[in-house]
Amino acid sequence: MEIKKQLSPIDNYDPAIRDTGNIQYLVIHLLPESAFGQTRITGTSVHYLVHEDAVLQTVPDECTAWHCGTKGIYAHPFCRNANSLGLALCGARSAAGLYAFSPLSLRTAAALAAQLCHTYGIRHILRHYDVTHAPCPEPFVRSRTAWQAFLAAIRQNKKA
Repeated sequence: MEIKKQLSPIDNYDPAIRDTGNIQYLVIHLLPESAFGQTRITGTSVHYLVHEDAVLQTVPDECTAWHCGTKGIYAHPFCRNANSLGLALCGARSAAGLYAFSPLSLRTAAALAAQLCHTYGIRHILRHYDVTHAPCPEPFVRSRTAWQAFLAAIRQNKKA
C-alpha cells in the first residue's frame, strides 16, 4: 500500500519524539470528504487520512497527533493521544445529512489498520466515540453492525 506523506504544520501536533513501543490504541475517526488533503484543521490532527485508495500520512507515527483529547471527561480510562494513532476515513454526506464511507475507503482503511496493528502490536481499535463520546465516526456510531463489519475486515486483513 502506498502511503503519501503530507505533513500537518508542526504547530498542529506535538513534534516531540515518543516511544512507539507505547502505542496501544488505534482510534478511528471521520473526516468530511471535502476536507481530504487539507492538513490545516486548527488544533486537531490524525496520523493517517484515507479516501478511496489514497492514504496520506499527516503526522509521523513517532509524534503525538491531537485526535482524541478532550477538554471534558474521557469516556475511556486509558486511551489518550500519547498512546494512540489516529486514522480518519473520509466520508460523504448524504441528502439526509448522514455520512457514509465508500466500500473502497473501508477496504483501504481496514488494510492500513491491520498493517499498523501488526507494526506496533496494537490490540485495541476504538472509535473516537469510545474515547470521548464525540459522535465520531458518525457511520460507526450510528450503526454498531457497520462498526463490527469494519473490525472483522481488519481481522481478515491481519490473517492475509
